[in-house]
Amino acid sequence: MVTQTTALAPDGQPWQQVTLRNKAGMTVTVADWGATLLSAEVPLADGSLRHPLLGCAKLEDYARQAAFLGASVGRYANRIGNSRFPLDGQLVNVTPSNDAATSSTAARKGLISAAGALSAPTSRKCCSL
Repeated sequence: MVTQTTALAPDGQPWQQVTLRNKAGMTVTVADWGATLLSAEVPLADGSLRHPLLGCAKLEDYARQAAFLGASVGRYANRIGNSRFPLDGQLVNVTPSNDAATSSTAARKGLISAAGALSAPTSRKCCSL
């Protein structure tokens, strides 16, 4: 089920939520802003529900918190060693996110930034799941 909220994401658009439910009764709710995991309910054998995710009380709080609660995607998966990688025959340097000069998915400032920020290339095609 897809729902639109009245809360606005950092880009000024309403958050969209998708709730998925399987035959066993487990539900997961995801927001379209960065595929943020909002909630999960897992039914247990005794009929009770387990809520295994840490999250925020309100949608707007996900953009304000610094722990990246609910974050499931970044600019890239895993880490970039030495904060550089080859692309189309050129070496691209990205901002390191730690003292070991490794760049992780969120970098130092997280994902709330414009395209091209943190030295990431801007004119590349990417795909989503």
